[in-house]
Amino acid sequence: RDGSRDSQVLNTGSSDEKKTAAVSSQGLLHKKELPDVLSAKRYRLKDANGNTIYIIVCFGENETPMEVFAKFPFDNRVDLKDKSTMWTTTCRLVSLALRYQIPIEEIIKQLDRSSGHMLDLPAQLGKLLKSFMAGTRNGFSSSCPECPGTLVFEEGCEVCRECGYSKCS
Repeated sequence: RDGSRDSQVLNTGSSDEKKTAAVSSQGLLHKKELPDVLSAKRYRLKDANGNTIYIIVCFGENETPMEVFAKFPFDNRVDLKDKSTMWTTTCRLVSLALRYQIPIEEIIKQLDRSSGHMLDLPAQLGKLLKSFMAGTRNGFSSSCPECPGTLVFEEGCEVCRECGYSKCS
């Protein structure tokens, strides 16, 4: 078959076509370099067992998520090392996808597909990333009781950018 080996006696088609196909199939992804200092926010959530987990999200320009980290309280369980390794790997891969500017919708779709429980790490990361798309920053979007606007999480409080309503006042 043509193209099944690097060197062959008979080639059909030009080598220029193959080079063009190889370049276009690789795409034009560009990795965003991270600065030495990024702003970050810590989110305290619960996992499937009710344990507290912390997700730290680092933001780049335009307040776009660039990196994620997950931490959980240490205990003396046997599966701690395995769980830590899985969480670290998940966060590193999500961070890499964010740095290569993979559409956040695609990242969320993959996290949702890999989630076995609504409170496991992929589900929590997916929910948190969805909140950035909605502008809420807290994982939930609530509607404003005063107007048709949406409440967003700012400076520790849910506020409405449309009418100025605040849950804290």
